[in-house]
Amino acid sequence: MSVMQNNINEQGDFNPLHSLRALSDDERIDAYESARAVIMRKLGDRPARDSFAQALSRYPVTVTRIIGVTMALVFIGAALPSLFRLFTAGRDYFLHGIDDPVQAAIVG
Repeated sequence: MSVMQNNINEQGDFNPLHSLRALSDDERIDAYESARAVIMRKLGDRPARDSFAQALSRYPVTVTRIIGVTMALVFIGAALPSLFRLFTAGRDYFLHGIDDPVQAAIVG
């Protein structure tokens, strides 16, 4: 029987998967390591962070930091009213169940 005949199933369809065999653990590990080595040769060494110092931003570091701090301040300013509303809603809700307003404010 030829390899072609072994790959034909009962319906007469050719299936090349029948000719594949499972790898042993050692063969699988060797295949993994050799594939990894091929990829590493193709990609080259890992780049260092210093390689991207110029590519990260076309603006000076001080400008980037000022913008970041400004964005953080805007975020805090936008979040504070929402946080105060949540606190007030919780305090008012707990005032119905807790008689002492100080304890309700602590919980709320």
